[in-house]
Amino acid sequence: QTGTAGITPDPSEATRDIPVAYGNGCHQDQVDSTAIMCEYGDLDSEMDIVVVGDSKILQYQSPLTRIAEEEGWHVHSFTKSACGFHDGMQVRKGQPYTSCAEWNQNVLAAVIDLDPDLVITSQGAPTALSDITDPSTLDPETMVQAIASRWQELDDAGIPVAAIVDNPRPPVTVHECVVEHSDDLTACSFDQADGESQSGGLAQAAAAGLVDNVTLIDLIDLVCPDGVCVPVIDDVLVYRTGSHLTDTYALSLTEPLRERLVPVVQGLR
Repeated sequence: QTGTAGITPDPSEATRDIPVAYGNGCHQDQVDSTAIMCEYGDLDSEMDIVVVGDSKILQYQSPLTRIAEEEGWHVHSFTKSACGFHDGMQVRKGQPYTSCAEWNQNVLAAVIDLDPDLVITSQGAPTALSDITDPSTLDPETMVQAIASRWQELDDAGIPVAAIVDNPRPPVTVHECVVEHSDDLTACSFDQADGESQSGGLAQAAAAGLVDNVTLIDLIDLVCPDGVCVPVIDDVLVYRTGSHLTDTYALSLTEPLRERLVPVVQGLR
């Protein structure tokens, strides 16, 4: 009997508690720039929704699938590891992340061609390069402009955006902390504002203020009750690798996500 008994998923197995896209070839790697599209939900529906971004939108695949099936949405998913949907240049392993920029162009063309009713996106990266050849020039404002530019391209094509605000980033590896501090989980809690400063959420919120037809979907009140981000909520482990939500916890957000997303979709008709 360990101190983490009763927590789901088992913290020592947390990194395996992931959406199906990781196992079925739907999540592009960090090398290739081909736009892989996977589909789920109601494939016969006239309501076409694109889900696009990095693993921080992919973490909502399970609840989005459940909502799409029940609401009758046809979802087209484009995701790539560590690559947000914007027209900036990120850094990967100390170098300009050129395959991300190439993937972005390929996906943008595919999305414009699909002409969906809505794009749902999120991302973890808070900064982009002000000089795309110089990895030392990472800058938050450049990322704000990069996101806004991409969303403006969608708006110009008549495609509205719903952005799920990136959840705050923990300063520790939460599942390891929970194992080490199972008798005092407050040791693994962190301040919401500190975590937000390391996430993609502030850039998304700032970009949303620059573009029409963008709706922010904010679930942070559920991840960080009362301004404190906690490791376990209702016996469910919140985080797996890095700042990613466990699939189990993401599924527990299905109803609040539905409540915040369905009115956006209904407003499109």
